Amino acid sequence: MAQKTREDLLPVVLGGDIGAYALGREFHEAYGVRSVYINTGYIGAITHSAIIDTRPVEAMHAEQVLAALGEVSDANPDKTIALIANTDPLIELLEGIQGDLPANVSCTIPPRDAFDAVCDKATFSRLCTDHGLDVPAMERVSLAGTDPIAPCQIPFPVVAKPAVSAGWYDMLLKGFKKVYYMTEQSQLDELWGGLRSAGFDGEFLVQELIGGDDTYMDSLTIYIGQDGKARLLGAAQVLLEDHAPPCWATPWPWSSARRTSSGTRPAACSPTWATAASPTSTSSATPRPAASSSSTATPASGATPSTTSPPA
Repeated sequence: MAQKTREDLLPVVLGGDIGAYALGREFHEAYGVRSVYINTGYIGAITHSAIIDTRPVEAMHAEQVLAALGEVSDANPDKTIALIANTDPLIELLEGIQGDLPANVSCTIPPRDAFDAVCDKATFSRLCTDHGLDVPAMERVSLAGTDPIAPCQIPFPVVAKPAVSAGWYDMLLKGFKKVYYMTEQSQLDELWGGLRSAGFDGEFLVQELIGGDDTYMDSLTIYIGQDGKARLLGAAQVLLEDHAPPCWATPWPWSSARRTSSGTRPAACSPTWATAASPTSTSSATPRPAASSSSTATPASGATPSTTSPPA
């Protein structure tokens, strides 16, 4: 627990899942503060938390989020509001509204080009290959137009998922899943038809399935300062994933060790907002031994997601 409460700081977290919960818990442990959560819905760990206040909105669209942020800002004019999110769609939302935030809101996010580079899973896979990391066999499928889509050349079973998850939020609301596991070509053909009928004209990735249960996943989170240097590294073996269709493959509890860039455990794994750095973070939940996915997060340097069980 924090030794002294920061009366001048109010964290505002966009999101309502276990990853979002972890951010508020870390802020509370570091500074003794409550956090405000803006989202369309929340898991039980958030709604029943004694350290979190919720401010629901009908949709996570720019106008509604800005309106909620304006209300929080007006109610706390003497506080610095640390605005943070931890999923690609919400980071993309922040990229679009950053110039319209109230004066007392601090939002530290990666530059747009860096976000785009790691948010596109195909580009991310190419970057992994360029740096000597193994990746699963992959095909990129465009849903634009009406031309027939060629059969998959990767042996089944395969994994299918949107190439850019930041643009997938509206499709989740229509009932589509985050990730698909396919055992035959007819399943892919049905998915392609459903996506086109729903108006999706983006790109999908079809990847080789790396076998194994949830514990075969590794997760690596790297917090990088504006100077391009890693400030904090976190490596973990996933013990359990979220199996809800919109959240599939999101890791829950980890078996992990936190380390600084020097290889030592940091004295305090907590957000540090009084810094000139503009940190970014890349987290990869990875089927061993190959890397296959990424997400961009925005905690300031020194921030570390909490992965232990929520307090009662």
